[in-house]
Amino acid sequence: MGEEVGMNGRLARWSGFAFVVLLLLQAGMADIPTLDTPIDRIQRFYASHGMTIVAAQIVSVAASFAAARAEAQASSYLASRPESRRAPS
Repeated sequence: MGEEVGMNGRLARWSGFAFVVLLLLQAGMADIPTLDTPIDRIQRFYASHGMTIVAAQIVSVAASFAAARAEAQASSYLASRPESRRAPS
């Protein structure tokens, strides 16, 4: 288990960490009204929190990119490991 983690392994870890942080940040940005909320309150909510909702969507897209990067880096890291090059027995 003392094997050295290369740059791909570190990038995968940091990208995965960034994904989790961004996802949690996005989830906590706005408390979206439920279906039980009267329509006038829903309209007021979206009118007064429009920029927050747009920002939450941008953070969500950034989280998606971080997840894709983490997956790509993890795949690259796992493919480069010597154990993955052995023929299956």
